[in-house]
Amino acid sequence: MHTTVWARAALGGVFALAGLYCVARCLLLPHAVAARLADAGHAAMCALMLGMVTIGVTGDRWGVLLTAFAVGAGWQLTRVVSAPG
Repeated sequence: MHTTVWARAALGGVFALAGLYCVARCLLLPHAVAARLADAGHAAMCALMLGMVTIGVTGDRWGVLLTAFAVGAGWQLTRVVSAPG
């Protein structure tokens, strides 16, 4: 990823704060199991995005971060589509 240091720092900060928020929701608020899994999935996806911003897409030679993120996004999508109502 060819961006400035400031843009990477800003994106990294946003992803880190979002991930911490999801972890805090998962641990501190009383939720159903499905909601805890969703929060944990969002926290994992934030960590993956933070990794992508930190090392850049070219630093992940085999595309492991992007693949794991796509799997997480697909899982969240299936949860939304299959939700009742």
